[in-house]
Amino acid sequence: MLVRILQPYVACLLASDLLLRLRRAKAELFRKVSQQPHEVSVFISLDDPYSFLLVQVLTNMQTRFDISIRFYLISHLQKEMFPDPEKWRKHSMIDACRLAAQHKLIAPSKDKLLSNEERAAFTSQILELHGTVNNTSDYLKILSKAWVKQKVQERKLPQLDIVSVSQQLAENEQKLKKMGHYLPASMHYGGEWYWGVDRLSHLEKRLNALGLSKGINTVLYDTQELISKPVFTQSANKEEKQKSLEMFYSARSPYSYLGLERAAALCEKYHVNLVIKPVLPMVMRGMLVPHRKKMVIFHDTVREAKKYNIPYGFVADPLGKPIEHCYALFIHARHHGKELAFLLNFGRAVNAEGRHADQLDTLKDIIERSGLDWEKARLELENTTWREELDQNYNELSSFGFWGVPCFKYGSEFTWGQDRLWFIEQLIQDDLVDPRN
Repeated sequence: MLVRILQPYVACLLASDLLLRLRRAKAELFRKVSQQPHEVSVFISLDDPYSFLLVQVLTNMQTRFDISIRFYLISHLQKEMFPDPEKWRKHSMIDACRLAAQHKLIAPSKDKLLSNEERAAFTSQILELHGTVNNTSDYLKILSKAWVKQKVQERKLPQLDIVSVSQQLAENEQKLKKMGHYLPASMHYGGEWYWGVDRLSHLEKRLNALGLSKGINTVLYDTQELISKPVFTQSANKEEKQKSLEMFYSARSPYSYLGLERAAALCEKYHVNLVIKPVLPMVMRGMLVPHRKKMVIFHDTVREAKKYNIPYGFVADPLGKPIEHCYALFIHARHHGKELAFLLNFGRAVNAEGRHADQLDTLKDIIERSGLDWEKARLELENTTWREELDQNYNELSSFGFWGVPCFKYGSEFTWGQDRLWFIEQLIQDDLVDPRN
């Protein structure tokens, strides 16, 4: 009981700007005392398309900032962190190609599969570079061969012992795990993690604040800011029929919370209908979410929430009965056309106000804020008819090749993550420019 009471306050402390400033000051003091350079540790994988994109932009980062970069090659995914690695890999290829187009980078070949001989050759070439810094261009040459259809350059390769290669890769993988992360294409600087091109803008801002820019302070890799402005001259007409945006959502997922806030604003901006399809949280579907993964997600959500001015951090985990109450009341709210208002208010209560959603006074407040009658709504608390609908939603989500949320479907296109709403916005803009789509 005490842990439950304290949980929101601990989360609030961990999310606070004060603690962030203290952590960064400590990291910088340690760097100065130990006379270390501003070094970014980068973990890459030959099989990861996001690593290929990241290495492309790191050459630019080295030109713009006074930093050193040290690479670590990894080979195996941490199994406990990936409930469906095959779906993850398949989606990564599609998503990385979209991201490459957005940033005008070289896209990975969609059908590129390395043979065992190629993988061994590229691994040998990369491990030749291991332990050195500021060799980004060399890594880019190797990854370009791995991801773009090119003939492997024939040259004498070092006769690396299979055991020593495996040992070096295992050491790098253990280092990534020990430092607190699990994804390839991840960067670590001064006690904080930045994943791929997607989170590079956060690192750019931090380096600018430290005075490490070699020129004018700029942020080049904010994907959301790269959305082209619509070319139509009038705002969207409410009377025009637009496609609906479908959102697969979990009331426990912090990314779903951000995604719902942002999707609601996006749909209001373009007068698009938002259809919410809830699913059970991963843990309530029998999937494992290790503590280390939860902490990575928590700290990343804190940072993304600040970026979009969404309150977050005073978190009371709604796992269990609160989730069941949420979905029962969601069905009730939908009958009255208030489902979006209800989920927004539920999300704010448990993610930003530290409210425990297993308490009736919390649920009453959420219901009344949503414009609903509490006395009628409370009669639905033990209704379980929502379970069949959630099962159907998850089966539909799985049929699209996804396993987690938030996911979005607009027309015939699908994407995963609140940080992919830029892609949805571009699709909506395309429809408004050419209503025949």
